[in-house]
Amino acid sequence: MQVYPSGQLANDPKAVEQLQLGGIDFTLTAPATYATPFPVAQSERASFPRRYLRAGWKLYDESKWFQNQFALLPAKGFRVLATWEAGFRNFTTKMPLNSPEDAKGKKMRIYPNDMVRWIMERLASAPSCLPVTEVYLAIQQGTVIGQENPIDTIYSLRFYEVAPYITLTNHIYSPIPLTISETTWKKFSDADKAAVKKAADETALFSRNEVRMRNRSS
Repeated sequence: MQVYPSGQLANDPKAVEQLQLGGIDFTLTAPATYATPFPVAQSERASFPRRYLRAGWKLYDESKWFQNQFALLPAKGFRVLATWEAGFRNFTTKMPLNSPEDAKGKKMRIYPNDMVRWIMERLASAPSCLPVTEVYLAIQQGTVIGQENPIDTIYSLRFYEVAPYITLTNHIYSPIPLTISETTWKKFSDADKAAVKKAADETALFSRNEVRMRNRSS
């Protein structure tokens, strides 16, 4: 398998479009990126017992409602193979946020999700949607004063270098569905489909455990 990380082929929304068209075979991105073909993805990350990742796992793996929603996706051009993990989203900023007052009027990069936007607007902050590949430079140049992402993402993309103050809000749960183009899926034999699904489930377990352990040690 050839892997193209960090937006080499497309930013997240464009990757989903390419997935639907069969231009790419797999993608990993946050649920809200699928909001255009799958509108319910905008709201599914809202309410979870904070810090309890297993509550999210149970929802994605066992909820009949979610499974029914996922069953609608092949008609949209892709399907969910498994749900990887990112964790709960938190803020990192160039200056400390000791209270909601500190965020007032400040321009903060957010992920394009209605729930996050509502939170920031309620704090009287100025939310700004940017692709994750542009966030580091935007903070460095002062276009925004910070951003919000799961701890694992903050660490792997080194946002702490330009926004060293972290505010542990755990405001949104952020899983990462692993999806496959329906065009690609239909090309597989039954044996290949079983092998791909098995690999997806195994890597999802690995991802969840890695993020859970890293969050504990952070």
